[in-house]
Amino acid sequence: MNNGVVYVNVGQRDNRVLEASMSILRTYQPNIPITVYSDIDLPFLDGAENIKFKSFERISYPTREENRNSSLFRLKALYESEYENTCYLDNDIFIVNKGFFQGFDI
Repeated sequence: MNNGVVYVNVGQRDNRVLEASMSILRTYQPNIPITVYSDIDLPFLDGAENIKFKSFERISYPTREENRNSSLFRLKALYESEYENTCYLDNDIFIVNKGFFQGFDI
């Protein structure tokens, strides 16, 4: 079965928590494929695939632009996912138990 994890990172705001989340994820499942959709270069991906969306794809909003674009790109990431089973994780989610991965069996 082809399982994978998808993150979306818009702008610089969540880089540190994304890096921490991915690091913790890798301690429990070192070989699980990870794809990160982002509009910036992320030097800390450590083998994860980075799919950059273009600035023209980003929508301008009067408030909370990064949050709203993140929601838009979550849908795009899930729609385009090549994994048979895709788990979307917010950047600030930290896995605390190996049992988390049983969710792929549901």
